[in-house]
Amino acid sequence: MSLNLFEDCANAVETGDKNYEKHLKAFNLSRLLAEGEADVSAGRVRSARSFLRKFKNAHKISGKDQRPPRMGEEGS
Repeated sequence: MSLNLFEDCANAVETGDKNYEKHLKAFNLSRLLAEGEADVSAGRVRSARSFLRKFKNAHKISGKDQRPPRMGEEGS
């Protein structure tokens, strides 16, 4: 898919708006996935638990952890 706006507009006329939008969404998704893959390759990752703890603290979300109990924990 071309990054040139003029070519993209011309393609939209040729292929139809719905098909063009479908390709544009796929292109944008592939760019986001490539960024994520680069982060993983570079070691810029952390656990979901670590992320959620930091997110809750940053947004002042209080309360008990709402996750279901693990196997072997109370309530399971």
